[in-house]
Amino acid sequence: PADASSMFAPPSSVACDVYASHPRLCVNLIYFVVVDVGFYLIYLLQGSTWLIDPHWQLIPVCISLFFFSHPDAGWDEGVP
Repeated sequence: PADASSMFAPPSSVACDVYASHPRLCVNLIYFVVVDVGFYLIYLLQGSTWLIDPHWQLIPVCISLFFFSHPDAGWDEGVP
């Protein structure tokens, strides 16, 4: 039998590896799950696509914060 502590441990090492090594892939996977799948399920439950409006306002900010928080993010002095 497997050790109980390893059975309930979150698979964070894979998520952290994807975040650190492949940030574009990571942000696209998150976008796919949250926006494409999540909003579609909400649309099916509510019968309305009202979430598309806040989507265009909030998602770009969240993507910017994602890349800002990346460990390899740096300041480009050439950008005003």
